Amino acid sequence: MRRHPKCYAAELGACSDDISAEHFFSKGILTLLNDGPNFGVSGFPWQEPEQAAQLSPATLAAKILCTRHNSELSLLDDECLTVFQFVEQAHKTLSDTQCEGDRSYEVSGDLVERWVLKALIGLVASGNAAKGDKRISKDKPPLAWLQLLYGLEAMPEEWGLYLTSQVGDRVMSTRGLAFAPLIHDMKVIGCLLTIHDCRFLLAMSTPGADRHGSLLENAIYRPAHLRFVHTDRRCSVQLLLKWRDQRAGRGIEIRYSGAAA
Repeated sequence: MRRHPKCYAAELGACSDDISAEHFFSKGILTLLNDGPNFGVSGFPWQEPEQAAQLSPATLAAKILCTRHNSELSLLDDECLTVFQFVEQAHKTLSDTQCEGDRSYEVSGDLVERWVLKALIGLVASGNAAKGDKRISKDKPPLAWLQLLYGLEAMPEEWGLYLTSQVGDRVMSTRGLAFAPLIHDMKVIGCLLTIHDCRFLLAMSTPGADRHGSLLENAIYRPAHLRFVHTDRRCSVQLLLKWRDQRAGRGIEIRYSGAAA
């Protein structure tokens, strides 16, 4: 079976001959956010601390997947783009003084979860992951992660996506994406993702039983929904996350009162 030496999914076999540029944060999402002069990128190991650079979405790509394995992940990009579009539409809807009633949207939680894993793998495979000033070695993911990414295996118990935003948190006060790998003993064990102030965590190892004081304290495993409710008007917007198995957790209701910058 053909295995392209530059494709991080080569261990799955059946690579195409050509290598392609992979946007580890998805071109559609970067294009959505890159709609003005405030599109800044910071936190990469090749940048100075606190330095924000004005970069195009094309800059945040690396030739780390063959065209076949890249195209097989396009469905994940589309689904997560829907999440970003939902949050932006929720802000517009709740900001409208004529807003009333309840609106609901639906996405696949499994696909969104796999997209977060794709972003994490892309960051590491391209050599863009770091802990403080220590760069994580550029590396291909283990076969088990590839099987999870391409939907060939199910996430182990307690692995996967958690919602870490809490009731009372202020959301949509800023607009953008924040992403950071979680690293223990220089080993990648997950990542943090923030979408317009909504906070998530992807666990790629089994969390400890005692979560008091940890990033997962009071977190919701595989949330069933995010519901934004206006504090002054009878108006709400809800995102339903559908999961293939029955391990989905409860949802969360977030009060909305301000505007995103």
